[in-house]
Amino acid sequence: MKKRILVLMCCTLALVAIGVSPRYLEELRIGGGYGSLPDGGADFEKTGSILSDGSITAKGNLTIGKDEAANHSLSITAGTSNETQVNLYEGDTNNGGILGYDGAAAKLFLGTRNGSATVTKAVEISRGSSQTSLLGGLAVNGSASVNDLTISSPGANKLTVASTDTDPIIKFDAADTTTNRGASLDFYHQGNRRWRMVKHYSTNDFRWEKYTGTGSGTYDSVPFRIQYSTGKIYFGNDHAVEGGDIDAGMDGTVRGVLTVWDGGGGNAPGCIRLASPNGTLWYLFVEDDGTVKVHSALPTSNSDGTVVGTQF
Repeated sequence: MKKRILVLMCCTLALVAIGVSPRYLEELRIGGGYGSLPDGGADFEKTGSILSDGSITAKGNLTIGKDEAANHSLSITAGTSNETQVNLYEGDTNNGGILGYDGAAAKLFLGTRNGSATVTKAVEISRGSSQTSLLGGLAVNGSASVNDLTISSPGANKLTVASTDTDPIIKFDAADTTTNRGASLDFYHQGNRRWRMVKHYSTNDFRWEKYTGTGSGTYDSVPFRIQYSTGKIYFGNDHAVEGGDIDAGMDGTVRGVLTVWDGGGGNAPGCIRLASPNGTLWYLFVEDDGTVKVHSALPTSNSDGTVVGTQF
């Protein structure tokens, strides 16, 4: 009877102590507490912080941050030669996605697991770099804006553009109007630029530039150019047509004209070089007075050659 009265008195005192501002359990230490040896433990601080030496498993959702005006973060720290990972499992630990950081390689990566613990990495970003490395192919269903694209995969270097809805487009847009360059497509061999397809920034001409130096260098010549204002095609070097025929104009619509200009110095008439059936080369040209002549070598004056029709 006395014990019951004592318990009742303790309960009564407890109720009185609660009052209008009740106190709750403010701190809790489990095991030896966080960081204790040999097995560690967990601490629940009165500030709301939870410190644990073990894993935390939540069957429900995890929400971090409620204040929209504040920054919130999730921090994962490992040794410099280890990996930190955020795993997104699909049914088991051998399938799903992974976002990780490889301390040994100093790279952030994105990848997947497909039936094993082995990670297939698809994307890598080196520490301190803004460049993204795609370790496989890239499929873009919408639009993509790229400032610098490098495709490097031994034996599988290719960029494929295809569309099932509309015509596929690769767009090169240069906003810089302060230099003599525009949007370009460069072709390198062993680190040295050899060709550049470029849209000139001021004239809008399209042209091929040839490079023979090392690295990026400067171009040596412009073998091919399309003038934007007229649509004319210009060849900066000799041009060989291996197909055989050249047609100028359109039958019954546009008259074709072949112009063969003279060189400098007054001694280099324009000419047409013709090959005879046995391969002998002849040069057809005109004197200043319009006399048509033929010569066995490249003519250098009006007196060269023979008037056509009198050489027999």
